[in-house]
Amino acid sequence: MNDITKYVSEVQKQFSTFLPKGWSTWSDFTDRNSIVDMQSGEGWIRYYIDVPGVKEENIQITQEGAMVNVRAERTGRNSKSNTEATFTVDSRELNLDSLNAVIADGVLTIEFTTRKQEVKPESRKITVKSMK
Repeated sequence: MNDITKYVSEVQKQFSTFLPKGWSTWSDFTDRNSIVDMQSGEGWIRYYIDVPGVKEENIQITQEGAMVNVRAERTGRNSKSNTEATFTVDSRELNLDSLNAVIADGVLTIEFTTRKQEVKPESRKITVKSMK
């Protein structure tokens, strides 16, 4: 790892607290494809991609670890168009095996469930014992 890569990695760590829930690196937030929208709720995160006129059988979704790739192809009488999106999700935050995809009204919805977060008490009293 060269010095610049180390520096970028450290900067990403510093800014990670400002990222939207579900994004794993700063570049996921700044460089993500603008056709992907995200929404989160209690126990889930959804990604929305507009795919008007695309049939279910013309959508391919692949997942490689925390990377999700979507390719949708629309064919008309005289034309063909593709929509592609790639995004990385936070594997510490999301259950990657829970990926579910649904298409309705020209919108592809990709959903993950979130991992249960252990709630830790804000403060506690520690008893000190003597070693006699």
